[in-house]
Amino acid sequence: MFVNIKKVDSLFLINDTVLDRFNSLRKELELITLSIPSTFNRFQVWNLFVDFWVKSAFTEDDLIEHPHHSLIYIVRKTLIHEAFQLQAVQRVLPLTYKNDRFAYLFSLYTLIELDNFFTSKTRLDDEYASYYNDLMVYASKDISSYFDESFQTLETYPKLLAVTQAKVFKKITEITAKSQSELNEAVENAVKAAKDMYYLLYDAFI
Repeated sequence: MFVNIKKVDSLFLINDTVLDRFNSLRKELELITLSIPSTFNRFQVWNLFVDFWVKSAFTEDDLIEHPHHSLIYIVRKTLIHEAFQLQAVQRVLPLTYKNDRFAYLFSLYTLIELDNFFTSKTRLDDEYASYYNDLMVYASKDISSYFDESFQTLETYPKLLAVTQAKVFKKITEITAKSQSELNEAVENAVKAAKDMYYLLYDAFI
């Protein structure tokens, strides 16, 4: 089920060593990873997972954002930015920086919680549901191809994708601004699940 992940798809300038480490953890924790919802097995979601783990496992001083990709993967960047502003995430970072296995579990369970949270919002907000459904058309695609030179010989700019991402970006920022308490609680649930699983797997407290 695992999507082939490439370092060139990351929001960050990462090297082979970083990506190899993620894939090593993915293999080590395969049974846990296989428990994720089937909807996660999409190109864009796996790349979100990698970037979330990178952001959790490495300090700001060790990370450089890819300037071009920040413009292409607007929704992914927004989700990560909003999540890492949450107090519950800030509190757990000292632990994830020290232990990339725990960072992997934390990222996995947090993304599941966030998926549940934003999916629930589609049932309450028809406008957001419409934007979300439009975006899902691209969930299994490598959208960077829409911005390369070969595509732009056919169309100067992927306008529909750009408009869709802009709408979802705006909605995500609106929803997160109004839902800080809910989101912090969701992350706290993810942290507890990650700690419990870490103890179960490694017989050690984190």
